[in-house]
Amino acid sequence: MLSLALTLAVAASQAKPASPAEETRSVSPQVAAPRVLENPAQVRALCEALVPSERVLTRGDVVQRASAVAAHDSHREAALESRYRVQIAADRLRFGEYDPDEQQLVLSDRAFLSTAGGSLQVWPVEDVGLAVTVDAAAARRIMQAEAAKRLTLALTFALPDDPDITCGHANGSNQYSLAVEPFRWEYLDRGQVLARGGEGSDRPTVTVAEGARPRVRVGDPIGAGGGALRSAVEAREKDLEGCYQRALQQNPGLDGSLVAEVDLASGAARSVRMAADSVQDEAMAGCVNGIISRVAFPEGADVRADIPIHFELEPPAPR
Repeated sequence: MLSLALTLAVAASQAKPASPAEETRSVSPQVAAPRVLENPAQVRALCEALVPSERVLTRGDVVQRASAVAAHDSHREAALESRYRVQIAADRLRFGEYDPDEQQLVLSDRAFLSTAGGSLQVWPVEDVGLAVTVDAAAARRIMQAEAAKRLTLALTFALPDDPDITCGHANGSNQYSLAVEPFRWEYLDRGQVLARGGEGSDRPTVTVAEGARPRVRVGDPIGAGGGALRSAVEAREKDLEGCYQRALQQNPGLDGSLVAEVDLASGAARSVRMAADSVQDEAMAGCVNGIISRVAFPEGADVRADIPIHFELEPPAPR
C-alpha cells in the first residue's frame, strides 16, 4: 500500500501531537485518496488498465500505435501506484475462531471477498485474515451485525509490487479476480466503525454520537514558510472546526487528514488544492478549501507549501 512512511497521518498517535519531524515523515502530498471501486464499470476500467502493453490491440500506422502504447503504459503506471477502496457485504464474510486471549478476530479462509456487484474478487497476498484486535464485547457486536446482514468490510488496498500484476479474467465473463496488498480495513455496522485493522488500527472507533470529541490540528507545512504559515492557518481553526462539525452531522465517525497545497503570491492564496485526502468527504474538502483560500497569510510571502490538517475524534473522557 505504498510505503507506510508516506501515508497520511491517520495513524499518528492520538495521545499526543506528533513532532514536526514526525509529521514531515508521516504526511506526503504525493499520496492521493483511494480510488473507489463500487460498480462493474470501474472494475473493468481498472483491469483493462492493468493489461500489459504487449497484449493491447492497437490500430493505425506505426506512429499511432506507438503513441497508443505509450498512453496505455502511462495509464497502467498510474493504476499500479494508486490505492483502492472497496466494500464487501456481510453475506460474503466468514470468520474463523475468536481467540479471547489474543483478542484476535480473523476471517476464515472460506471467506469470499467479492465486491462491486460481484464483478471483482480480491485475494489478499498478506494479512490474509484481515485481523482486528477486539475484546469479547466488540467481537459480539461484529457477530450480531453479521447475523443481521448489516456488517460491511471496507478494505483499502494497493497492488502488489509486481510489474506483471494483472486481473484474472475468463473470456466472456464479467467477473475479475485480483491479488491485493491490504493497507487498512474497517468492519462497519450501517456506517459505524466497529473495529479497525492495518494502518490506523489505533484510531478510535467511537463516534461523536457516542461522546467522541472532534479536534482539528494543523501540522507543520512541508515546504517554505514554516511556522508563520502554520500560525496563519491555526487562526482559522474555528472555521475549520465548523467544516468538521457539519460533516460529522452526516457521518458521526468521520476522521482523517487533508493536505492543502497552497500557492501564495504576496501573502494571498493564488491557488489551493487538496493534494492528499484520507477524510474522503467531498463537501468537507470543499469547505476546507474555501477556508484556506481566505486565510490571511504573512504579507510578502511568495511561496508554495503543503499544509497538513488533521481531523481527529478523541475518545470521551473517562468518568
